Amino acid sequence: MSLADFGHRLVPAFIAFLGLLCALPRIHGHPVLLASVGGMAVLMGVWHFVLARSGAKREILPNLKPNHYVQLVCHLSIYIWWGTAWPQVGLSAPLIAAEVAFAYLFEMAFAWTRGKPWRSGFGPIPITLSMNLFLWFKDDWFYWQFAMLALAFIQKDAFHWTRDGIKRHIFNPSAFALSVAALILIPFDLSYTTWGEEIATTLAYPANIYVVIFALGLIVHFRFPIVLMTMSAVAGCVLFQWLHWRETGNHLFVDATVPIAVFLGMNFLFTDPMTSPRTTLGKLLFGFLYGSLVVFEYKWLSTMGRPAMGDSHPVNVTYFDKLIQVPLLNLMVPALDYLGKKVNLERFRFDLTIPQVRYGFLAAWIPIFWFGFLPGFVDHPGKHLGFWSDRCADSVGHDDYKGDPKDDPFCKNFALFLMDGCKARQPGWDHACNTLGTLYEDGVGVQRNDPFATQLHATACDARYAKACTDLGNMALEGRGGPVNAGAAKDFFRQACDAGDADGCQNLGTVLARGAHGNPAVLNEARALLARALMQYEKDCKAGTQDACDRLQEIRAATAPPAAEAAPTDAPPASQQP
Repeated sequence: MSLADFGHRLVPAFIAFLGLLCALPRIHGHPVLLASVGGMAVLMGVWHFVLARSGAKREILPNLKPNHYVQLVCHLSIYIWWGTAWPQVGLSAPLIAAEVAFAYLFEMAFAWTRGKPWRSGFGPIPITLSMNLFLWFKDDWFYWQFAMLALAFIQKDAFHWTRDGIKRHIFNPSAFALSVAALILIPFDLSYTTWGEEIATTLAYPANIYVVIFALGLIVHFRFPIVLMTMSAVAGCVLFQWLHWRETGNHLFVDATVPIAVFLGMNFLFTDPMTSPRTTLGKLLFGFLYGSLVVFEYKWLSTMGRPAMGDSHPVNVTYFDKLIQVPLLNLMVPALDYLGKKVNLERFRFDLTIPQVRYGFLAAWIPIFWFGFLPGFVDHPGKHLGFWSDRCADSVGHDDYKGDPKDDPFCKNFALFLMDGCKARQPGWDHACNTLGTLYEDGVGVQRNDPFATQLHATACDARYAKACTDLGNMALEGRGGPVNAGAAKDFFRQACDAGDADGCQNLGTVLARGAHGNPAVLNEARALLARALMQYEKDCKAGTQDACDRLQEIRAATAPPAAEAAPTDAPPASQQP
């Protein structure tokens, strides 16, 4: 069978594959997914049928390039490792498979429509996998994923220049499509249609993910002369973040010197050999600019989101910080290479096309990464809740604080840390949600928003986090985040008390006593609850909980002697603790 025959038989095979995917429950059970995948199968089928009937020349040329299949293997390895920690990766596998089939069908049809041969190979797969490592559209908007892929291939065919006597495409295909998508999603407030933020967060979930990406990057660096770009990108990002820390005393990124999604981009996004500089100095500058721009884009994008409004979640778009700059850098490649040729580091044998030189840089990069950068990636102090809690409290907790707590940079990072923890559904997420709710109640690090605080407390309470039920009861009792509802407040306090929260018992006893109107049964229940609260406070205090010790002292000072029948009515309700 000739290559042309094999390639032509791929067309009905891919169309049939798209049709079979439509039968999967994951796709068949969702109207938008079914329409998107099924619609693309029909559209591609019609397009290729018209091409075949028109007599258009459908030439196929071999185009097996090592960079394509090496990246394919590395990308698949990342997906497998990532999928062990985030189930959504596995759920998205059929959709990514549909994108790969579409990518082949579209690239073929577009080339033949323009009277050009289709260059067969693995090229569409790494483009597709690379895009999905940074941005997915959610099910209700999945059809835009096909639009991004189409844009990647259209611009790859449309925009060329000649470098070193060879005609090359100007832009990194996947990065170009991702950048255009970002520049549409951000100003039109459409980022909620994607999994972008979740991708940037969940990439950090698998164990040793930095080491895995680094090791896979070494495979690519061993084969292609791009290691200096990754090295200088990491150095540029770390340098400007350090300068930010020197100026402000605060970390720019919340929990890592280089966030994991950014580190992924430094190894597998902007380093495309076809669209990056060829000179040694050009590679160094290209990487340094990429890493530096991550810092400046992060600071800029942090002003582009919006706070939570009502019970809707806040919008954060900082995760686009590794995407937008790549096409701009691609346009700068001739200038960077011009400078590189003028300086001509190659005359000193600093030339990565020489295998021995490339291996030497790799040998240097391994200890530099392992001992110089990795500790700041995996042992960053901001990975710990207490770090940001203490920084926030120290910043706004003193008497002479004159700023607005919602704008305090330390408390903003505390809120970001809690938001990530709340969304993660990892151990401790319920505590993160509830603490974040308290910040929204108080307007610390975030714009005050009682309805959203109520939603956060309710989420944690539903997960049986006792203190959240107490906080929810306090809000219902005081009419914050909704109308006053004493009945609901008592239910929440009882739920918290039954789960072992002393504040819940204390508050329920106080509310019952104040509404007893002399009813002996209610007063007895109130006394029993207050006694239960005291016992729990004592237990927690002995266990080393300082808040319980402080609360115990307050109650003992404020409560009248037990002989007084109305004693429970004077017991102060437990205050919320941040």
